[in-house]
Amino acid sequence: MNYQVLRRSAVSLLNADCGADPTIIAAQCGHTVDTSINVYNKVGLDRQLAAVQKLDNALQTNDHAA
Repeated sequence: MNYQVLRRSAVSLLNADCGADPTIIAAQCGHTVDTSINVYNKVGLDRQLAAVQKLDNALQTNDHAA
């Protein structure tokens, strides 16, 4: 395993599991926020599905309020 793999894993874990602020992650990696998010952070299918579910829940809540 090389350092790029470790860095990518660390960024993904800090973002996904720890919910760390993107500016803090970028500072720790020595990159801009854009680079840290676009290059190093990979979003797994489970997180994509969770985001879609949250959006669906929000839309359903707003539909009932109207």
